[in-house]
Amino acid sequence: TKEELETARNSTQNAHYTAGDIVTSIWKAVRRLGFNGGLVLEPSVGTGNFLGLMPQDVAGNTKFIGPD
Repeated sequence: TKEELETARNSTQNAHYTAGDIVTSIWKAVRRLGFNGGLVLEPSVGTGNFLGLMPQDVAGNTKFIGPD
């Protein structure tokens, strides 16, 4: 339908993900900056790489916020 086509078109602007090696590097960087847990905003969630590749020692102290 016309509505479904419009929905599909709108979804392509967010149809991406951050590769695992980049996510791992970002986690290393925030750890060096002193992050040991807390609140993390993950506005796109996508494939869940930021959540899935989070260092284990940070995981128990971290809460993610994402879209509904």
